[in-house]
Amino acid sequence: AFITAVSTTNSGIYGPGTIDGQGGVKLQDKKVSWWELAADAKVKKLKQNTPRLIQINKSKNFTLYNVSLINSPNFHVVFSDGDGFTAWKTTIKTPSTARNTDGIDPMSSKNITIAYSNIATGDDNVAIKAYKGRAETRNISILHNDFGTGHGMSIGSETMGVYNVTVDDLKMKGTTNGLRIKSDKSAAGVVNGVRYSNVVMKNVAKPIVIDTVYEK
Repeated sequence: AFITAVSTTNSGIYGPGTIDGQGGVKLQDKKVSWWELAADAKVKKLKQNTPRLIQINKSKNFTLYNVSLINSPNFHVVFSDGDGFTAWKTTIKTPSTARNTDGIDPMSSKNITIAYSNIATGDDNVAIKAYKGRAETRNISILHNDFGTGHGMSIGSETMGVYNVTVDDLKMKGTTNGLRIKSDKSAAGVVNGVRYSNVVMKNVAKPIVIDTVYEK
């Protein structure tokens, strides 16, 4: 990842400011962009080898505040195996055609808040995940946000224990999916205590999706 934090406590990235991943800029040695490499890998059914923008591992109380994240080659923000993450007034903007550019992905973590943020991507706007052999993901609050293009407010496809998720006051415009829970047999588990309220959608192709065979 461009920025990696490991085993930090009470740290963060504070704005105002913009971090540009330049996913659409041609690489000097290959004359193609990260996004073009990702699209080519999809066509050839190969593994995508593109870097994330911000990766936070095994950390406590990490804050993103008043920051704009744009054009990530891959996922914009991943909070993995941690306790305490807040994204507040965070803007994420990447073209809808950019593959696997998730906005914010909490993975096997707890006590997460994403609030007053605006997220438009080429994949999941937010994807809550829990992996096999790692901690459950629990106590997630998604509050007062606006989602533009992207694949929606997602849980999964890794769902090896997701508990206590609250989504309130969410506006979605132009996403392919609205509220989505997806899982596949390789990483399926319990999803419990999920509450959605005050969700407004406009031009959303599939408002509610529950998919238990996501691998297909």
